[in-house]
Order: sequence, then C-alpha cells, then structure tokens
Amino acid sequence: MPASSRPAGRDDSRRRRQGSPERTTGSASTGLTIRAAVLGLVVVGVLVSAALPGRQLLTQRGDLAEADAARSAAQQRVTGLEQELVRLSDPTYVAGLARSRLHFVRPGETTYQVINPEKAPVAPETASTAPPSDVPWYTQLWDTTTVADQPPSSDPAPGPR
Repeated sequence: MPASSRPAGRDDSRRRRQGSPERTTGSASTGLTIRAAVLGLVVVGVLVSAALPGRQLLTQRGDLAEADAARSAAQQRVTGLEQELVRLSDPTYVAGLARSRLHFVRPGETTYQVINPEKAPVAPETASTAPPSDVPWYTQLWDTTTVADQPPSSDPAPGPR
C-alpha cells in the first residue's frame, strides 16, 4: 500500500505503540536503571540507619547479661554471709572458732602443740653467702661491671641465674 492511501493517524499510533527499537530499549533501560539505583540507595540508607541501633541493642543485651550474672553472684554472696551471721550468733560456734583458729583454751586446760618432724621449721636462706664487707655498695656495683666483661672462669661462682 502506498503511503498516500494509508490514513495518517493510523501510522502514527502504530509507531507509538511499537516504538522504535533504539528508543524503547534506551529509555526503558535507563528508567529501570535509575529506579534500581534509587531503590538500592534507599535499601542502603535503611540498612545504615538500622545498623547503629542494632549494634547498640546487641551491646546492651550483653551488658544486661553481665549485670544479671553479677547480680546473681552478689545474691549468692549475700545468702552465704547471712548464713555465716546466723552461725556467728551461736556462742558454741564462736568458742569453737576461737579454739581452732586462735588456740584459745579454757581455764584449767593444758595445751599441747604437736610439731611434725618432716615439716620442721627451716632457717631462711640469706640472699648471698658472702660475708658483708666494708666496701660501699656503689663500688661493688662498679666492680660487677668490670667483671662482666671478662670471660667466665673454669670454676663458676654459685649464684642466681
């Protein structure tokens, strides 16, 4: 059909509906890309704005768990101390503590202290076995710096290592 025999309005409407392939692909993909970018920015913005409160929530939950554990430990200690207070109000318990810890005796009783021969007290060792000399400490210190430069002798001196 020649172009003159076709109605003018019909040809334009068909082009509008079909559109040219370049314009349809370019404008639709550009519109889709812009929409995707905006959507991506909105999602990132929501995630970023939710990250700080989420982190604070997790931190506060941890702090709350620690405080609850500390409270439980303190409550157990209070219970133990209350039981100890009840025991200390008993005069026979206090007398038993005085006898065992402080070695108290009642008038007329004779005390004996048994010493284990395997665990006999040992005299404390002195830091050095050398007798004290009349040389001042700073001279002894300077002498040790000069001795430190010399090679070790065949008979090593006993001392801390």
